[in-house]
Amino acid sequence: MWAGGAFIAMSRAIGQIAQVATFLFGARILGPADFGIFAMVSAAAVLMSVTAQAGWSGYILSVRHTHQEVRQVLSLSTLFGLALSLAGLTFAASGVLGADRAVVTSLALWFSVWVLIATLAEGQFAVLLYREQVGAAAACQIAAEVTGFVVAVWSLIEGHGVLALAWGRLAAQGVQLVSMFAVSRTLPTVALTMAVTRGAVMFSAHVVGTRLLSNVSQYIGTFAVGGFLGAEAAGLFRLGQRLVGAASELLNEPARVITWLYLRRTVARFDDNDSPQAIQALQRAIERLMPALLIIGAPLFVGLMLLSALLLDALLGEVWRPAAPIVSILAIKALITIPSNITEPLLAIRGKIRFLPILSTIYVVLSVAFILPTAPYGLYPMTLAHLALGFIAFTIMLGVHKAVLGLDWLRIGRACVPLVPVLGSFALVLIILRALTAGRGLSPLLELAVISAPAAAVYLSQLIWLRPDAVISLFGAIRRTG
Repeated sequence: MWAGGAFIAMSRAIGQIAQVATFLFGARILGPADFGIFAMVSAAAVLMSVTAQAGWSGYILSVRHTHQEVRQVLSLSTLFGLALSLAGLTFAASGVLGADRAVVTSLALWFSVWVLIATLAEGQFAVLLYREQVGAAAACQIAAEVTGFVVAVWSLIEGHGVLALAWGRLAAQGVQLVSMFAVSRTLPTVALTMAVTRGAVMFSAHVVGTRLLSNVSQYIGTFAVGGFLGAEAAGLFRLGQRLVGAASELLNEPARVITWLYLRRTVARFDDNDSPQAIQALQRAIERLMPALLIIGAPLFVGLMLLSALLLDALLGEVWRPAAPIVSILAIKALITIPSNITEPLLAIRGKIRFLPILSTIYVVLSVAFILPTAPYGLYPMTLAHLALGFIAFTIMLGVHKAVLGLDWLRIGRACVPLVPVLGSFALVLIILRALTAGRGLSPLLELAVISAPAAAVYLSQLIWLRPDAVISLFGAIRRTG
């Protein structure tokens, strides 16, 4: 029971370490301008991948299926992935990007192939989660991330520039696909039925819109900065996003898996997931789960907020220091949006998935309204616009959880309030130690270690002393996913 949840968390930790190491190594070698070019092309590829993947994996996880029905969903996933991949290849090969921009064209071609492989791999990942083979899925992800890291770093050392980062991603997805298929042994089928096709397409139509709009919101800043301020500014902004995103992914992927499986098991004994009894069971589950998510995620973002400049000096050097305020501001946004991890699983389990596209549309409209007008004025005003959006998104989320899902956030909030003094003392220790070590002649990396280690010890000791119940809830949530 324990091993499954712990293993998926470990796989994401290893994956994030590998991705961030690749990212930092590439940023240090390429510099802001080249890194900005890669950021803009890869952002476009991610939007294609999200469209191709649609909500097929969510449909597999949210509804009880036979083996044959799962194979049919994989077929639909394959068709969408192939269509988007061919569209990307056609666009890149058409010469629209310009004959004088060979690197951009090459990146677009490689990422078009990546879209198909990523879509197939996501389908196999969903099959393993559906069978609750969480440990096997985690092992495959670890192997994939390590392979991607080795390929990217070797290619960078060999002087292949931005293409090295694309090759690393392609290698990672390829290994994930092959290894997960070796475990699942589940192939798509040509025998599609109307019932499964209709159900999967209707579900995916809601989810793909949501995720696409969510990613447009995420990357609109990169495109806006690149368009108004140039590739170098786009590189700085994307670096800030990626560092905070790495911390977010370290939390979000385990949180997504734990939430899906934990809530599915919570309502498994009810015939109707929308019944008052099921709603109350979900309420109690969220009251246990939310403090656990904050225990993991909050110190990451508080640390990033307070130590961003020192972290950039230690990892990349002074050329990247202008990205420090971006990291700090985005870390605050990530902190206040931790609760959003539970929204999609809750809506799907309750049969309210149709509300997701509406929420995402509202958020994209607000993103455009806030970000595009501020981008011409510089990186920092636009980043502050992102923070304002975070507060607005949090407020909207609370309203939806209450009106649509019937959750009582006063009760959930009361369960989380006792964590505030623990986080406050952690932040205070960071601030004091940062002031004491400043100007002592320590290397940035050593200074970072001297500050972080005692602060982490204080956080953990106070957490165990003041909130043992939250720690127990965290372990219990992970154990129930095993």
